[in-house]
Amino acid sequence: MHLLCCVLLLVLFSSTSIESAQQEIFLNEETPIGTIIFDLNTLSSSLITYQLLESSSLLSFNSSTNLISISKRIDRDTLCPNDDTCSKCQITIKFYDMFNYEILLLIFNINDINDNSPIFSSNTYSISLTENNIPGIKIGLSKGEDIDCLDNGVQLYELTYILNGHIVISSINLVHQQNQTQNQPFYLQYDSNSELYLIVNQTLDRELQHEYIFTVTANDYSHTISSKLILTVLDVNDHTARFSQSVYPVNISQSTLPGTILIKLTAYDPDLDHNARIYYSLLTIDGANNKNDLFQVNS
Repeated sequence: MHLLCCVLLLVLFSSTSIESAQQEIFLNEETPIGTIIFDLNTLSSSLITYQLLESSSLLSFNSSTNLISISKRIDRDTLCPNDDTCSKCQITIKFYDMFNYEILLLIFNINDINDNSPIFSSNTYSISLTENNIPGIKIGLSKGEDIDCLDNGVQLYELTYILNGHIVISSINLVHQQNQTQNQPFYLQYDSNSELYLIVNQTLDRELQHEYIFTVTANDYSHTISSKLILTVLDVNDHTARFSQSVYPVNISQSTLPGTILIKLTAYDPDLDHNARIYYSLLTIDGANNKNDLFQVNS
């Protein structure tokens, strides 16, 4: 990934031989200010005078020594944001003789270095999924953003969580698109559109576990950043209410007064909130809901 910047130099000379109309020079970003990056004396032994016609604030030309050096900080990520080709910084040098002139382009390609860490937009993300899901469902996740170019960007994602008391790590390599953990209950997927997903590879049961906590890590092989991911399992009404006993024996004397509490019944539903709300009614032995004036239940 390269960045280009332009300087135009006019060079007067008696005679010279130019074999190529273009020459490329490679330079790392963040090279220290004052570093000499090219010596014009290497082009021809017969060069006499250099005249600078157009200049870049990034570079400095010394007409006494014919040296080009760095005059300001060169940060490729600032000069070429989101530009993988980085072809914006070009230096042009023009040679002139008494009869004709030839142009030689010096192209300074600014190489990207891995000087930035990936970042997540938040330290914690929360997602939710209804229980009894179909295995294989995928949930979109926020990616780690790295302003470096391609090879210096995020190379690896890892998903870490605890399952049955054991630490589980699922990883995906973006370069080789390798994922060796697709048999795990949770794993990451990175698709052709450069989107990151959490794959839920099992049916969730809120009554068994209502929340899962993951650590998502982005790695560019020089820097690592992590974010917390909380998956909340939402409840569905998939359980029936159950009494604490199947049979409640009750003895009643003939002198029992109306309004006397005969027994307290307790039922339980493992679902949540309104899905666990229980209503009571009296049925006859055959299951009919006939009105009975002798007994009442307070629901």
